[in-house]
Amino acid sequence: MSRKLWLVSMILVALLLQVLQAAEMYEWKENGRLKLGDRPPVGIPYKTIPDGKPKPSTSNRNRSYVFYPDRHPVRPSMTADEVLDAWGQPVRINKTTYASGVHEQWVYGMGNLWEFIYLENGIVTAVQER
Repeated sequence: MSRKLWLVSMILVALLLQVLQAAEMYEWKENGRLKLGDRPPVGIPYKTIPDGKPKPSTSNRNRSYVFYPDRHPVRPSMTADEVLDAWGQPVRINKTTYASGVHEQWVYGMGNLWEFIYLENGIVTAVQER
């Protein structure tokens, strides 16, 4: 094998290893909630999910949202509890309190795939999906 061919094959192996590592996901508990991410947390014990596909849970309420194709739909007029049962805990909640009540934006997703649920006084008013 020529030196150039050997060098090209080593570069391809290195690139393939990077792609395979990117497919891993990580699972950990933070503030009593199960979190999933494509990067391991710092200073918190975590589990590696090698194939990048977390095992489905029978209950969504205590886990963070992941883009499952078979998840339950969220629609306007649902309550916050119904959203938690359907999609689990949001990654982030942006909350604004007005004289008329509390407005919340629940953020779901990871990487560059994000979805938003807007609630007023605990009731879904809008869903912005990808």
